Amino acid sequence: MDTTEPGIIESIQGLLRNNHKFAAVKGTSCLCSKQFHHVANIRSSSKQCNIICGGSAANDKDRKTCGGEKSVEVYFIKGKCVQAPFSRLYASSRHMGCFETPGDGIPGKYVTVQSPEDCLTVCDTLGSPLATYDQKKQCWCGKAGKNFDLTQNVVSCNASGAVDVFRTSAEDARCGNISFLSPGKYERTELASYPGSGNTWTRYLLEKATGYYTGSVYNDVALSGIGYLGESFKVEETRTDMIKDHYLNDNKVPEFPSAFIVIIRNPYKAIISLINLLNAKTDIHVNFAADKVLKEKIVQLWPKQIEHWIKFHRKVLFQNKPMLILYYEDMVTDPISSVRKMVEFLPNPALHPSDLEERLACLSQETRGLARRPPRKYSSDFFPSEIRKSVDKAVEEVKEMLRKKGITKKMPPYEKGPDLD
Repeated sequence: MDTTEPGIIESIQGLLRNNHKFAAVKGTSCLCSKQFHHVANIRSSSKQCNIICGGSAANDKDRKTCGGEKSVEVYFIKGKCVQAPFSRLYASSRHMGCFETPGDGIPGKYVTVQSPEDCLTVCDTLGSPLATYDQKKQCWCGKAGKNFDLTQNVVSCNASGAVDVFRTSAEDARCGNISFLSPGKYERTELASYPGSGNTWTRYLLEKATGYYTGSVYNDVALSGIGYLGESFKVEETRTDMIKDHYLNDNKVPEFPSAFIVIIRNPYKAIISLINLLNAKTDIHVNFAADKVLKEKIVQLWPKQIEHWIKFHRKVLFQNKPMLILYYEDMVTDPISSVRKMVEFLPNPALHPSDLEERLACLSQETRGLARRPPRKYSSDFFPSEIRKSVDKAVEEVKEMLRKKGITKKMPPYEKGPDLD
């Protein structure tokens, strides 16, 4: 990529200390920043820094490529530095659950260790995305595959054939390579949802599965800063597909989408998520508003927001274009099947990778995403009876819309309350 003004040049320790997200290598210099545009020009991005070296052979076939003085490799920092040997607490934080070992074993390297912490340490050093450990103190370092994709866990790791699975800090390159589309004419898909319904998380899943960045009508700088680089392009530039839109205004639905993916979520959870987004003091995409603030805002904002929830579905569901409707709760239960279904639905052939199953196996190792708020239960006193009545009415109205649309997949029983999912 072509560099812009480099901004701050400092050590990796400084990068972590200042919570920077982007690190770039230019020659022997390390460029660090919280924003991508401080270290590189995103519009000149390419998969490889392959500028022709000066003094190369005249014959194109024999020319050598190298970085060149304008070239910079940019890395996105996903985690935090571990400043001590892997502890039991750290290993616990990386634990993904218990899974049944496939009959032909896990593809990867076998080692004998004394503890799960040792297993995680060894596998991280080897650069393996997964560390698995069983009751016989056997450790396998490898990665998910078609017959071990981390979608079906078991209740206990003490069961015969079960293993503890840990996610190391090593990246699995199979779903790490994400690009922008070349400018052109595409059949593009609108990713539509009421705010707080998992749109941003869905974008993460789609980017990892297709290998291409998603877009948005909002150009959200905060999301760009945590890795959603498609926010840097306007929709009209056609560098992205799978375009996020919440339709909160009275504007008409734009003409460009050829198809729609619609995410529907429990209105209790969706509206609470929106209130948290608007009222959390720090790190707005993952934090919670204080309970006192949340209770006040629920009473204050609920009548308007539940009406917006209805209006969103009324506006989107009757578009006369191909449409895939998914319930957020089903996506949480089985994200891999859900994202496979979405990719197969997309009308743009460029978004159908030949290695989809490998990418999905890779994705199964880390489905959480970049900006997904942790689950939380809410007591019934957050929701007065008039709010519950308004939800019951709204849910029935949207159910009727789905029936008229011919959707046979039954809506989850959202009227049961906020802790359904």
